[in-house]
Amino acid sequence: MRFITALLIGLTLSWPVAADDLEDGKAAYQNFEYELAMRILRPLAESGDATAQLYVGLMYSGLYARDQSIPENRIEAYAWFNLATAGQVPMGPYYQGRMRDGMNAAQLKEVEELSLRYWTLYVEPFL
Repeated sequence: MRFITALLIGLTLSWPVAADDLEDGKAAYQNFEYELAMRILRPLAESGDATAQLYVGLMYSGLYARDQSIPENRIEAYAWFNLATAGQVPMGPYYQGRMRDGMNAAQLKEVEELSLRYWTLYVEPFL
């Protein structure tokens, strides 16, 4: 019983930190500090935060002004947008469509495989 109580208290205390981190990551992204934004948001995305997954996808997408610290990778971006869409982030489907445009069958297969791997790593454990 003490373990469960301690676990619940720990989760409750850590939740605001994650919310603050998300806001800090979004602020860094909006200030074009992509390397900082990625350092903040990628761990949140990997822990199942769908909004962070959208932002990580944006940084890989090459759709907007960017620095060279994050290499453009449309397949990586599309996989993160798939996760954000599954997490019901409203702009997820829009960005999926933007990434899908111009991809060939081999690239789409690669996206499918990467998305499945990311789903297993970054979504399923948190369901």
